[in-house]
Amino acid sequence: MTKKQVVMVVILMLGAALSVLNQTSVSPMLPSIMEQMNVSSATAQWLVSGYTLVMAIFVPVSAYFMERFTTRKIFFTAIIMFIVGSVLCAIAPNFAILLIGRCLQGGSAGILMPLATAVMLLVFPLEKRGTAMGLYSLVNMLMPALGPSLTGFLTDAIGWQRVYIGIGAIALVLALLAIPTLSNYGDTADVKLDIPSVILCSLGLIGVLYGISEIGNSGIDVITVLAVVVGVVILGFFCRRQFKLEQPLLDLNVFKFFRFTMGLCILMGFQLVVNANAVVLPLLMQQGLGMTASQSGLVSLPGSLIAAVGALCAGKLFDKYGARIIATIGACVLLVGYVGLTFTGMGTSLGMLMFWNVFCSAGLIFATTPLNTWCLGFLPDELIPHGNAVSNTMRQVAAAVGTAVLVSVMSMVETGRINIGEAVTTATIAGAKTMYIIVDVCIVVIALAIAIFVKGKEKTYEKAAATVLEAREDLEEMEEADAAKKSMEIVE
Repeated sequence: MTKKQVVMVVILMLGAALSVLNQTSVSPMLPSIMEQMNVSSATAQWLVSGYTLVMAIFVPVSAYFMERFTTRKIFFTAIIMFIVGSVLCAIAPNFAILLIGRCLQGGSAGILMPLATAVMLLVFPLEKRGTAMGLYSLVNMLMPALGPSLTGFLTDAIGWQRVYIGIGAIALVLALLAIPTLSNYGDTADVKLDIPSVILCSLGLIGVLYGISEIGNSGIDVITVLAVVVGVVILGFFCRRQFKLEQPLLDLNVFKFFRFTMGLCILMGFQLVVNANAVVLPLLMQQGLGMTASQSGLVSLPGSLIAAVGALCAGKLFDKYGARIIATIGACVLLVGYVGLTFTGMGTSLGMLMFWNVFCSAGLIFATTPLNTWCLGFLPDELIPHGNAVSNTMRQVAAAVGTAVLVSVMSMVETGRINIGEAVTTATIAGAKTMYIIVDVCIVVIALAIAIFVKGKEKTYEKAAATVLEAREDLEEMEEADAAKKSMEIVE
């Protein structure tokens, strides 16, 4: 890599880091916002849900942006959107303006994060793509660990409005640094944005994510189930439309590559079973073990910091040994952590919970970082933006589904125990144990899938390059077959 490319990667990583930091930083602000703006917790949570929904809508569209516009245009548009959103949050006279500001920040994150991933895969040579994804995973692990702690301290010290002023100022400095240093990378084409596809994708994702979120918050009812069903149907129409378009919003031909499809299925499996712990563990600690909110906030910090360092190691190990060995070991370490949490009882200490959580965090990063590289790194370059957008969207949906289902399982067990006269503390522990047992079994199944279906390291990088070349030839054959099919339809 040249010095210029290194600078560009650093700029894009900082932009992605700011997006991830901002995504998780609002939680400690919510009590102050609720008090100042006189809104309920159900209303205030839309500062989190709204951000997530808008980000989910922009992620699929990011593939079009990366094909149509230069790196500089995309980056500066996204960073300006982020700055405007931060300003609105800082000066918001009411909750509606604050929510609009958060949604603008979410849209910016939905562009900056896929842009950073795609450019890093394109800039780094094939034999260093594991290291590239390790760097990106480092950002994804470190920022969520630092975000809530840092913004919680600053909110108490200077108020949440000034926190947003600071976030906006950092984004402005980043934009100024990018003016002389950020270069364009990759080719652009005069592709057209299919508006019906954008509408279908947006409505489908909103329906699915809203319905799943509400199921997790308030349980199953007619409206939430209807929202999910309608969302799935709309997404079905969206997928059908993509295969008929010459210039699809998302090129779903990525699913014709076994490595991508299998890798994404395994990654979605991890998202389905592990994301619920972010909700369940604090409930277990506070309601079941009688610990404080501060203690439940601290429990994940050591694991996240260790995982952030481990992310870079996982990327380098992938470059050396391939995906199968590293991901299988990571899944086994993850299983150790969750088995430890399964045996949590009234006498479990904060230190012991931190200890098991270190295994969970480190195992997850060592399992998913090589899998993500194995999944995306061998696609043809022209399909990487589409593969990245599809991967991010599907994993986000899987995380939402898994959290809603597993938290609901915990809640049902807890409620059943309370209804027969059991104390809330022991009922909460029983509910969490049930959820952790389900997660343990699922991780074993995922580890077996990795061992069976994920390939090890290519014997030489020439062979790895040949794999990419073969994938590109397969893509060309698919395009020729589609063109021939359309020609026959016209003749008929």
